[in-house]
Amino acid sequence: TDRFFLSSRQVRGFSSRGIGPRDTSASTSNDVLGGNRYVAARLEAEFPLGLPSEYGMIGSLFVDAGSLWSLDDRMGGQCDGMQDPDCELVDDSFDLRSAAGFGLLWDTPIGPLRMDFSRPLNKNELDEINTFDITISTRF
Repeated sequence: TDRFFLSSRQVRGFSSRGIGPRDTSASTSNDVLGGNRYVAARLEAEFPLGLPSEYGMIGSLFVDAGSLWSLDDRMGGQCDGMQDPDCELVDDSFDLRSAAGFGLLWDTPIGPLRMDFSRPLNKNELDEINTFDITISTRF
């Protein structure tokens, strides 16, 4: 089954595949299952750092929010608690996660380089966070 997975490209502050429905049964290690629906919103403001323009560096402040939910093909049945290895417990409800942070954007000769530092504002207990992300891209 094809499902969506979120990464820091959609919601900074969380690891790739760090949010969304998980199998929390006793026989797994909280595996991320993905979801059939997702929503993501990003708000970012860029500003000069006061450095000479030839350095090509600017700063940014951002807030991201998103969620991943909805599984159509859950297995399961009667569960006798978390200790039953055949019991599959999945929470696929809509839980909005959010993060805020700041970034440094540098226009390098090999392409734009971005370093983001973030902190989750709203997260679930099993979410995997990522407080630093570095990205290099190209321009066409």
